[in-house]
Amino acid sequence: MLKSKEWPISKIYRLAKLHVNIIDGLRPLYLENLQDKHQMINKYGDSLLQGFLNATISALDTMPLFHSMHNMCQGRNKVLLTHTWYFDIAVEYLGTIHETLYSNIDTVYHPTVFSSTARIQLIIK
Repeated sequence: MLKSKEWPISKIYRLAKLHVNIIDGLRPLYLENLQDKHQMINKYGDSLLQGFLNATISALDTMPLFHSMHNMCQGRNKVLLTHTWYFDIAVEYLGTIHETLYSNIDTVYHPTVFSSTARIQLIIK
């Protein structure tokens, strides 16, 4: 961002501080053996990314469970960022993610979601 009348240094600084506060409040969770997050998972064109980002804290809540999802350079590894205060809920949600995806995604899409040799696993670092 460049200093301008609309974006003085003080406004840029406040925006940067807000961004740091948001990032500081996030914790990573890693998934192994999951194919590209942009793969379709149903006939409506929904992707894995949409499925994860549409997950909510509970069935009665509209607060998103995950802040973002990213492909990692290690091919089949993904990182999900969740707010610190939702971390335990996210761990519980992802604890059975392989079974959940396997039973909820039509078998036609299984080759583009699942590895043929390994289960999707949650890794907490």
